[in-house]
Amino acid sequence: MEFDRWLAVLWTSALLFAAGCRGEFGTPAPIVDAGMCLSQAGAIRDVPPVHCHPLGVCDATLQPTYVALHQQCRTNDTARKAARESFLFQAKYWQGDHVFLYGLLQKSVARYVAVRAEAPQVIAQQRRLVQELRRKLLVYSIEAGRTEDAVVLYLSMREPPPTKQLLGDLATNGALHEVLLEHVLTFVRALPIADLRKELYKGIMPLLSRNGLKRTYAVLVYVVDAVGLFPEKNELLRYIGQPVREMVERLRGQMVRTQYDENAWIANNYPHYYTYFINELTTFATSVWEGMEKLRFYEFSSMLTNKLHRFVVLEAGMKLFEKHDHQHMRESDLLPTLAVEVDKLQVTVRQTGSQQKERMRMKHLQDRFGMGGWFTRRYRNYLVHAQHKGKFGTHNLELERIG
Repeated sequence: MEFDRWLAVLWTSALLFAAGCRGEFGTPAPIVDAGMCLSQAGAIRDVPPVHCHPLGVCDATLQPTYVALHQQCRTNDTARKAARESFLFQAKYWQGDHVFLYGLLQKSVARYVAVRAEAPQVIAQQRRLVQELRRKLLVYSIEAGRTEDAVVLYLSMREPPPTKQLLGDLATNGALHEVLLEHVLTFVRALPIADLRKELYKGIMPLLSRNGLKRTYAVLVYVVDAVGLFPEKNELLRYIGQPVREMVERLRGQMVRTQYDENAWIANNYPHYYTYFINELTTFATSVWEGMEKLRFYEFSSMLTNKLHRFVVLEAGMKLFEKHDHQHMRESDLLPTLAVEVDKLQVTVRQTGSQQKERMRMKHLQDRFGMGGWFTRRYRNYLVHAQHKGKFGTHNLELERIG
């Protein structure tokens, strides 16, 4: 009796367990698989309720989904392994490229290191070459008379050539001729720095003696340009006094010998510079004036193109006559020619637009023909005398007109 009661309890428990497996309302309990792959692949998900009895029916419905998800996990894992192996291969390949390129880079760096080591020497050599070319261009510009280009080039040079070297380069075939010296003086005059000009003038001075230029017209240009830079007496005597004295003596000596061509050429081509010396050039001692061809000296004024120079020559001629010839009563011999030259100058003054100062100067010169007397012949008398009787007498008037 007791045994039958326990057997009934056991079967009741079994039935209750079976009913729990199927659910209270016959709904199958969810299947949970703790596998990482299936869980990550979304295998655990809500599915529509399946009413199946017995359990085999549920297994048949869920198995294809499970198998498909499992296969997808294996496929993805294979692709990942293949990608990893490909990446490792590419990484090793790239590493090889890096090693190769690094080797090339090392060779290039070694080559450039050598170039960099030589760079200072190459740069210094190029600088010396550029400096040498600029120095030669400076010399050629001065020799050609391209003063503006020469000045700009000289002032822009970082290290201008020393004075001695520059003047030495300017000597053509070891000699410095007049035209080249004139170009050099024009270049020096254009430099804006007084100390630099003074240094160059000092360097030019020895070249005048060495090349036989101390007795040429270029000395006048040199003296006028440089005189303001030598205020000290010793320097003024050395660099200015000596060369100008020799030049003035030579030009004055030519006048004494009735050689006026060079004086006229300098006066007409360099009137500014000749003006500084014309008063000294037309001053003669008594003994020198007595031995000169005085009429030719008066006529020298007609060889000049500058009105100021002509005034100076005629005024100097009148002064010399008043000082040396008036006392010997030589008016008739000399003053007619002087009157003719004064008349020529008066015509020039009128044609070039006379100024009040020039007219007053002309009148004063003409009044001096009267020698300060009331009853002496005047300028007009001597002019008429020269026109009718000539400078050398009536018997030579025709020859005088022919020239």
